[in-house]
Amino acid sequence: AFNLAEYAGSKGALPPRKRKRHCLYVCTIEKANSLTSALQDEKRLQEIGVVVVDELHMIGEEGGRGACLEACLAKIMYCGPSVRIVGMSATLANVHTVASFLNAKLYTSDFRPVTLQEYFKLGQTVFRVNIKKSTPTLKLDRIMPNKDSRSDPDNLTGLVTEVIPNKSCLIFCASKANCENVAILLTTQLDKKYRSHKKKEKIEMMARLAADARGACPVLTKSIPFGIAYHHSGLTAEERKVVEEGFLSGTLCVLTCTSTLAAGVNLPASRVIIRSPYTGNLFLTRTRYVQMVGRAGRAGFG
Repeated sequence: AFNLAEYAGSKGALPPRKRKRHCLYVCTIEKANSLTSALQDEKRLQEIGVVVVDELHMIGEEGGRGACLEACLAKIMYCGPSVRIVGMSATLANVHTVASFLNAKLYTSDFRPVTLQEYFKLGQTVFRVNIKKSTPTLKLDRIMPNKDSRSDPDNLTGLVTEVIPNKSCLIFCASKANCENVAILLTTQLDKKYRSHKKKEKIEMMARLAADARGACPVLTKSIPFGIAYHHSGLTAEERKVVEEGFLSGTLCVLTCTSTLAAGVNLPASRVIIRSPYTGNLFLTRTRYVQMVGRAGRAGFG
């Protein structure tokens, strides 16, 4: 048996108390760095047997988080040579370089439980991307009819209605405001027949949201009857829980979301649409792109 301790934000004692049973620490990058420093200051780093780093590709992130993770791992390797480090990533580009830095054995696999097919849409023309060749190529797949080019020039409605309501769809947007705007846009374009899909469950969702401290969000009030919601950091904890549970249960079939949903939140979908090649005002990186499209490569959501 283990003692489980969370180290995130203001949570987690530094240094941790000594316990008779082994401890399992679940940490953010910053807290993991602080925790290892506190243990090293007390000459207790040997208490750690294994360090598991999920999303190891974050070692290359800008803004300080990547440097913090690199410093934490370097400290563990130098001060606790007996500590085993296990790193995992599905999108690490320079995997051999990182393995060399960690002095680690490398295990790779290209297995996917669901075949991932990528498409590129230019105007109303959809191209199929062939990624098996060394240089990806495009092949004409279809031309989509555009029923309302003024209010929906990207024809998001057409792309979404190819899979909903029986399957799910994620639409990644560049900003929080854009998430909410796209959710409202779809409610003005979708046929009213989508309101009848799991109507009882939607009413229950709305009741839970209305009971939240700040009341039901006006955008969600309009979008949920169509099976649509947005997902970004502006949601309260209760709203986030309701939205995520609704999507996983199939009550919601479309989520408009920011790129943060691509990592850390297990909300797979049958179709992923990247509305813009930007996250905020930064151009989309290869790592973030692979994380986003990977939401459509999960078992049970083919």
